[in-house]
Amino acid sequence: MTVVVTWGQRVVGWFHGSVNRRILAAALTVGGLSAVVKLVATLRELAVAYRFGTGDAVDAFVIAILIPQLVINVVAGSLTPAFTPVFIEARETHGPTAARELLASTVAASAFLALIIGSDLVLVMPTAFRFLGPGFSPEKLALTRALFFVL
Repeated sequence: MTVVVTWGQRVVGWFHGSVNRRILAAALTVGGLSAVVKLVATLRELAVAYRFGTGDAVDAFVIAILIPQLVINVVAGSLTPAFTPVFIEARETHGPTAARELLASTVAASAFLALIIGSDLVLVMPTAFRFLGPGFSPEKLALTRALFFVL
């Protein structure tokens, strides 16, 4: 008797094997999806460059989005790896109710942190634009500030 194993069964097998195999499968999944997101972001940048070329509007957009993207990547990038083990430990040792309370307090603290960081950026960025775009004309700086507040 011949047993036929489909591709789907092989993929599912990766997630139900040993602990090491599941960790590897999870890491490959996250890494693969992260690569797809980075590829889409690169394609977005290429599409903007193709559509608008180079000029004052694109320069203003890049400078306006530079710092907020950096802050988002640093804060969001550090939150998940720091939160996940603590959440799992709370769920395993104190139960799902404690884990939900931890999640709720983390979301509230994150929202508060976002408001503080956003307020700080609003205060600091008009001055910072002079250093980030030293050759910008006053009109280009005004466009950069306007784009920053929209973004």
